[in-house]
Amino acid sequence: MTKHTLNTKRDILALLQSPNKHSSPYINFFWKQSNCPRSAITCAKRCLKRAVDRNYFKRINRSYICQAAKQGSCDMLVVARPRFATLSRKNMKQVIISAWTSFQEQYNIAC
Repeated sequence: MTKHTLNTKRDILALLQSPNKHSSPYINFFWKQSNCPRSAITCAKRCLKRAVDRNYFKRINRSYICQAAKQGSCDMLVVARPRFATLSRKNMKQVIISAWTSFQEQYNIAC
């Protein structure tokens, strides 16, 4: 059985140190090529105080990661930046969509 999540500290640190990084004003993307695509999504409590909002952030990003995993094979880490805390719930989805769009357009990869 293969893993689909990055669940060890060593794996996540390896991604954070990888040279492949894309930063939007609200979200950071880290990735590296891999045979078995895995992913992790993090959002600190200081970014979004309410668990409902953190789960919403993860749910939206998870759908984009699932779409991208079908097209490519790489490990992916999505991190909410502290500036994300300034957004209202209404604007979260639009910001996440625009961050993913700019990420995919700039790097022309489907990870």
